[in-house]
Amino acid sequence: MNTTNRIDREIFDACIKAIERNDTEIFKSLLNFVENFWKLSIQYQSITHFDQYIYFPSFAYEHAYNLNKNSTRYLDLYKLCSQRPISTLNNIISYNLEKHDKKALLDNFIYSGICELNRLLYYTVRNKDVLTFRYVVDELIRYSGKIDYNLLTQYRFHIIIGIKFWILFLYSKDQITEGSVLNFLDSIPLKNYYSLDNQSYNRQYKLKDFTEAYKMNNDYLDWINWDYIQTDLSIEHSRPDPSSWLVFGSFIDLIQNDNPKLDATYFKYNILFPFKGKGSGYREIQIYGEQLKSNLDKWMNVITMYPMYKDKEKKGVDRKTRLKQKIDEILEHFNL
Repeated sequence: MNTTNRIDREIFDACIKAIERNDTEIFKSLLNFVENFWKLSIQYQSITHFDQYIYFPSFAYEHAYNLNKNSTRYLDLYKLCSQRPISTLNNIISYNLEKHDKKALLDNFIYSGICELNRLLYYTVRNKDVLTFRYVVDELIRYSGKIDYNLLTQYRFHIIIGIKFWILFLYSKDQITEGSVLNFLDSIPLKNYYSLDNQSYNRQYKLKDFTEAYKMNNDYLDWINWDYIQTDLSIEHSRPDPSSWLVFGSFIDLIQNDNPKLDATYFKYNILFPFKGKGSGYREIQIYGEQLKSNLDKWMNVITMYPMYKDKEKKGVDRKTRLKQKIDEILEHFNL
């Protein structure tokens, strides 16, 4: 295969023109070209060529979304762009995994495809696009659920908890409404978050694995490029540190668990300290705890959306009281 950067630019330029002209047939033709290119890249084990068009799904989605936002005449093309490229990418990698004897040869392709799915989730949250978010989550589950391959299971868990923690972080910064948070989180089936194989599993081990993956690779899953402030490139601006919002999300996740005292020890040594160190970690947890307690009304519906809080409420303990108790239990565990 011998493809030049000039052809890359021509394909993406043609994609823009097809979307702007609302031409579904031209867009489908371009997608067919990209699909065949991906297939050949895997066949010839060329991750470099595969990655030339790996941004095509998110590129097409973003452009179509922005046009549809301003004019409903683009609705059909927007639906096409927000679904077809995603399912195409998933189907290609899934098909090759199913038939390939040495699945490890496809690890780089799997990771690249997973990163694109993660990128799409990030864009859908930024756009407050719950419908496409649900579609990507469903594809992610289908993508990794039909094939018995540990690497896919690991990536799926990391993406799901990563996007959950990012949404919680955005809410803490008043970048997203309570209603949107609940809609997004409700789109993640609990069985796929807490039990990836429909059986009980060591969730704490998975969180440790999640921490280690990020510590080994700071641009893991492209989290380092996530931001909620869009500024001019000439303006100096630091993106949110993934280690901070991942720890914050983990802290909220800890509060949502049934046994915070048990999980707090694990959280301390396998998430908080590896990310933040002992001194800084304690300070951050104290800040998070006090912020939550001073804003219980804001956080109550988000944190207590899961069944265990509703069960407690049936037994005579209102959710707000139970939430404060759990925060205090965790802070007490940290001697704060």
